[in-house]
Amino acid sequence: KQGAGLQARDMHGNDVLGIALAAKHHEYAITLLSQNAGNVLAPMRHVKTAGPRGSGKFRHFGKGCADSFIVRENGDVQLEPGSSTVVDFTPSVPCTAFWTFELLKCGEEGACLGLVAPSSEEQEAAPLFNTSGWIALHTRTGSIFVNGKRLSHVDLPLCSGEKLRFCMDLSVGSLMCSRNDDAETVIILMDLPLLAGKGWRPAVQNVGQHEAVEIRFSGSRLEKDVAVTAPVSLFHEAIKHQWLGLAYLLLNHGFPFHKAIQDSLGLGEFQLVLTLLGKINPSQNEQVRCLDEDGRNLLHVLADFPGKLGPEALQIVEELQQRGVQARICDARGR
Repeated sequence: KQGAGLQARDMHGNDVLGIALAAKHHEYAITLLSQNAGNVLAPMRHVKTAGPRGSGKFRHFGKGCADSFIVRENGDVQLEPGSSTVVDFTPSVPCTAFWTFELLKCGEEGACLGLVAPSSEEQEAAPLFNTSGWIALHTRTGSIFVNGKRLSHVDLPLCSGEKLRFCMDLSVGSLMCSRNDDAETVIILMDLPLLAGKGWRPAVQNVGQHEAVEIRFSGSRLEKDVAVTAPVSLFHEAIKHQWLGLAYLLLNHGFPFHKAIQDSLGLGEFQLVLTLLGKINPSQNEQVRCLDEDGRNLLHVLADFPGKLGPEALQIVEELQQRGVQARICDARGR
């Protein structure tokens, strides 16, 4: 009603039907079909996290800074006045990364917590938040700066014992933060070219001149890559999970019988194959004689089944041959 498109696709090519099935919301998919949402002929892809990356270890930043901070056995870091550190944790596209800085100890002058993306020439530059790319919150004032420019809409002062949690979504170019696990999240940036175009890393700088700062970093292994599986049909997904009501509804909305039989053969659902063949009128036998993109007919698909053939296999062969499916032709690979 508000104008959201029922045919829109995400960056992986999934429409709303594909996303619903990937999340196992098959009943919702039935509702969507009644609204003519999506495209029953379009394939879907599963999007999975491929595993964590990033060690989350502190290391020095800037020449002569190697002895200016101490990393304890539990991973906490103590920064001497004027020193900086970065975390070996680089988010990549596309991902959503979360991390938390806990301010264990801080003097009155405060510290800067944020991100840096120095150029190759600035890798050893100091101070930390003086490079070509930096975003930082000053703990004493709560002000947030982006490349030297203060954001007037943000004010999050932080004291010793408090936490600052960042969330960076590089698929859309957003950076948000919250304080002390507050439900309210402040949007710092919505700038995809800025965030996605550089190698950002979490960073800390002690801006004081007299007292050390102690920081704890957590959540470093929450950053994950995204893996997209090979495309499968909506009918394949329905049969795989035994959502037969949805499968038949897809057929009623135009999913081709030939592809439905092929998907069923590939999943070893041989009794369903016989049921589907029984629904095809002999005058429509052309539907089962089609070839797929690899030049295979349905007899090829059955022969390609990697598991043990069920007792229905011979009956399927006889039924297909009676309907004109040729056993002697070769596929695109000459088989």
